[in-house]
Amino acid sequence: MTHYEQLGVSSRASIEEIKRAYRKLAITWHPDKNPGQIQAEERFKAINEAYRVLSDPALRASYDLKLTYGTQPPVTPPPPPRPRPTPVQPPRPTVHRWLIPGIGLLVVFVALGVVAFQQYEQKQAVTEVADATRLLVDEDTTAAMGKLNEAIHHDETLTSAYRLRGQVLLRLREFQTAYPDLLRASQEDPFDEDLYFNLATCSYYLKKYAQSRSHLNKVLTLSPQNGKALTMRGTNFWLEKDSLQACEDWQKAASLGETEATTLVDKYCNLQ
Repeated sequence: MTHYEQLGVSSRASIEEIKRAYRKLAITWHPDKNPGQIQAEERFKAINEAYRVLSDPALRASYDLKLTYGTQPPVTPPPPPRPRPTPVQPPRPTVHRWLIPGIGLLVVFVALGVVAFQQYEQKQAVTEVADATRLLVDEDTTAAMGKLNEAIHHDETLTSAYRLRGQVLLRLREFQTAYPDLLRASQEDPFDEDLYFNLATCSYYLKKYAQSRSHLNKVLTLSPQNGKALTMRGTNFWLEKDSLQACEDWQKAASLGETEATTLVDKYCNLQ
């Protein structure tokens, strides 16, 4: 099935028609609306890939060429061989004075072109992250995710795109896919306690309690009075059957005013 067929549009569809078709299908086939349905998940991935290709003019042109000619454009048959000329002693090669400077200029122009293209791609990615942020304010999560996927396609080093996509996935409770995005963002910004707390949350719900505690330790290194981090770390200790450490963390969190920690201390910890 072609990308056009995936979106239900013709090969001459405008970008606006493609966007409308994508938004409608993404909402219909989103995994949240089709829980546990592998077919729906695969269809959602196929729709996203089709939109990624068809919404980019350069990728679409390349894709259309492949649809028309297959993996290679048509090959022009070679011309008939010319009669072999009488061997002539080749003249002694000479190096033109302009050749080396000309090559140098060509290299400079190519380098400038590469830099200009990279700057354009980076600017486009930043714009798409800003668009995604506005869409999230309007609670259009599906379109926002599409924009974030496009941003990362244009600039694979853009930390803000990975961070925002990871936070959206975390909010959608897609912990397995949120974790790599948040981890990549934390590697670029190692002093952001919110990122470490989000990573700890993903690990907690994935039942990787030791990993969750490792991230919470980093949060508490940056902010020792973080009551929420102490409460979650205590819960991790409790689930690992270490009630002594769990109660110690909960008591510290309760002293910082964390209501949930106070409830846990009263329920599970013997204070006598």
